[in-house]
Amino acid sequence: MLQRIQSIYYLLASVCLLGSVFFDAIQLKTNTQTLTFGVWEATFYQSSPQIQNISSKPTPILVLTFFVALMAFAAIFQYRNRFLQQKFGRLVIILSMGLVFMCVGFVYNLSKDLMPSAAMPSIVPGVAAFLPFLAIVFAFLANKNVKKDDDLVKSADRIR
Repeated sequence: MLQRIQSIYYLLASVCLLGSVFFDAIQLKTNTQTLTFGVWEATFYQSSPQIQNISSKPTPILVLTFFVALMAFAAIFQYRNRFLQQKFGRLVIILSMGLVFMCVGFVYNLSKDLMPSAAMPSIVPGVAAFLPFLAIVFAFLANKNVKKDDDLVKSADRIR
């Protein structure tokens, strides 16, 4: 059945992961430098002494984001095999956590390379910084409801 609540949760997890592609995740600012990181692109601006713009595409992060979103969406259609649906959900949670760690590592390495100044940059989180965490919550809720469905089916089989 596609109208179960866990299907809605998996769809929301997929939408959150895909939505993180279109927004900036974090912005690091100093007086003269700005580093903007999004899943789609990381951009570095320096205003003095000469204007410098550097753009980078974090392709592994982008591919992983699409893969995890696709897995969350595919979990919706595994409603006949609850065990496989739970495995997909667990994998979505684990890969989403890995995605967050990859993003943090990418931003840390990029800021260390491009902003070597002693000034501590101000950190401005964007919408996409919170969307993977929201996807983890939705995948967890979906797994919890799949487990509840599985327990309900097992108890109904015991009654017969």
